[in-house]
Amino acid sequence: MSYLVPSVIGGGPAAVRAAGPWVDKWAVCRLVTINGGLALTLLPTPPAVRALPAGVVVAAYGLALPLLGLGIRASLRARRERPDRLAAHRCGTRRIVGRSGRLVSSSPAAARSP
Repeated sequence: MSYLVPSVIGGGPAAVRAAGPWVDKWAVCRLVTINGGLALTLLPTPPAVRALPAGVVVAAYGLALPLLGLGIRASLRARRERPDRLAAHRCGTRRIVGRSGRLVSSSPAAARSP
C-alpha cells in the first residue's frame, strides 16, 4: 500500500518519492505490532486476554490511515509543483527545443524517441 496508493494517484516518480516518507513512517513498528498482535489473538486464551492484542492491532491499522492521508497530501503537493511536465506527459507529447530556443518538434513520435 505504501507504494501502490501514491503511484495510482499519479504524478510520476517525484510524487511517489514525496509520499514515501509519510507512508513509511513507523512502518517496522506497525508491521511488528500488527503481526505480533494477530499471533497473540490466535492463541488459545480467554476472550478477555485476546481483547487487548486485538485492540492494539486495530490501533496500528488506524494509525496507517492518517499517515496515508499525509502521504497523499504530499504527493498531490509535489504533483502541483510540476504541472508543465505532467501535462506534456499526459498528452503523450514532448517539446524538443533546439539551441536557438525555437520549438523543433511537438509530436507524439518525439515523445517515444530516447
